[in-house]
Amino acid sequence: MSVSTDEFATQRSEQQAITDYSRLALAYFEAGEISSARRHAQNALALDKHAPTSLGVMALIAQHEGDVRLANSYFEQALRSAPHDSQVRNNFSVFLFENQRYDEAYDDLLRVASDAYYVNRARAYENLGVVALRLKREVDAEKAFERALRLDDTL
Repeated sequence: MSVSTDEFATQRSEQQAITDYSRLALAYFEAGEISSARRHAQNALALDKHAPTSLGVMALIAQHEGDVRLANSYFEQALRSAPHDSQVRNNFSVFLFENQRYDEAYDDLLRVASDAYYVNRARAYENLGVVALRLKREVDAEKAFERALRLDDTL
């Protein structure tokens, strides 16, 4: 049995390109450079139509542009591709909140906040507290805000 290292190298470099395009798309979006963000996300999606970070960026772009239906569709695709991606789920929760879908936002934020490895976990608890207040769950809101402050006292 022989192994072709060229095939492995090609697969690895394609995956690296998807990762790089996706990271660039997110960085450009965060910098407010929407057209560059879209271009890099589309480049990643041309290589892998299920790339969750790029689908998430496309959702953020659609949300930014006020296209609620398209944003929802991209978020759902991203979460189907990576159901445990807390960053995408947190962003989707913000989208749900902005569209007055508070119960759904609350449920998704519970999942995000329970991810001990999520780097923005304190922010997720803060968001959970805001949604809990909107739902008139004052005790839950207080607990969420306290947890957020325990994780990051600069909030």
